[in-house]
Amino acid sequence: VLDRSGSMAGNKLEYTRQAAQFLVQHLSENDILSVVVYNEQVSTLIPPGAVTEKDAINQRLNQIKASGMTNLSGGWLEGCKWVEEQVNDENINRVILMTDGLANRGVTHAEQLIALAKQKRQGKIVTTTMGLGSDFNEDLLIAMADAGGGAFYFIESPEVTPTIFKEELRDLLNVVGQNLTVSVEMTEHITTVNQ
Repeated sequence: VLDRSGSMAGNKLEYTRQAAQFLVQHLSENDILSVVVYNEQVSTLIPPGAVTEKDAINQRLNQIKASGMTNLSGGWLEGCKWVEEQVNDENINRVILMTDGLANRGVTHAEQLIALAKQKRQGKIVTTTMGLGSDFNEDLLIAMADAGGGAFYFIESPEVTPTIFKEELRDLLNVVGQNLTVSVEMTEHITTVNQ
């Protein structure tokens, strides 16, 4: 979910674009990606689908321009909606919100946004936040990530993006199994099983 409001103009939007493109390059065709952009309006730039045409996705990301107000809640909730449609226990269900967090449209109260992040986490949707610019709303973005079960990162320059996504993707790719059941069949060679 990418903030394209007027406050993101210049380096902030450029860093966001580069971070998103770096992420796309490191996803596989087994991954499902959607891209939501928002200012006062919310739109889905790329609907959910397998990451098979990375160049086409990156070209779409290059077309994002900054303008308007900031409906952070609307953009983030739209991203959550797309993830909800794909939720299952075999997927890692994550929304990555890239913004300066300067919400001035939609839900703007931090307490409400944090409560929504907690609610989404209970519905198996994790929120990771990435703050951009020296004026980003650190308190809000850290609290949303914490309530949403994700991580918070500060993108101070494009050079930190590889490190951030290596850490984030490592965490995403480290899940080996969930809700495992081990069955042991008794034979003449196994007489006792201790837990």
